Amino acid sequence: GILSATSLIAEDSKWSVSGQLRHRYSATDKDFADSTDFTSGTALRTRINLKFTPTDGVVGFVQLQDSRNYGEELSTLTDGSGDNIDFHQAYVVLDPFFMNSLSIKVGRFEAAYGPQRIIGAVGWHNISRSFDGVVFNYKTPKMDVDIFSLKDGMVDVSGVYASFDLLTNQKSQLFHVSDNNRST
Repeated sequence: GILSATSLIAEDSKWSVSGQLRHRYSATDKDFADSTDFTSGTALRTRINLKFTPTDGVVGFVQLQDSRNYGEELSTLTDGSGDNIDFHQAYVVLDPFFMNSLSIKVGRFEAAYGPQRIIGAVGWHNISRSFDGVVFNYKTPKMDVDIFSLKDGMVDVSGVYASFDLLTNQKSQLFHVSDNNRST
């Protein structure tokens, strides 16, 4: 089961602080064989978010994340290194960027397109995925187009993802995504 709590800690006109605490216990026997050992574990994901809006059209966001499995540290008395703490997201958005329909996002952020089979944030995972990069977004009432260049570890991902509202209650998506070795 998963127990998750997200709350807004503080907010004024320019700053907001929020967080998430997600506890997940899992138990599995994986198959019906008597020789397979039963396994169980507890995972914890803690996030602290800081959002800054200094002026209209400028947003800064920083998200610290600590993701761990209970009992993975050999000694909580001697290991205070914080190995599992990371900047999950840290980015700036400029909207508008040179023209009203264009915006830009730069930094480290979650990226998710369509059903997230090619590019997704993998939010169900205890760590989840974020990318370092840039996204240009062009948006009108009938279309939403992202042009992006992203990096996830050793993999560079670039492409275009477009969503069109051509018919009532019908959304069409076109995309081209390339990484180090392939294109879709």
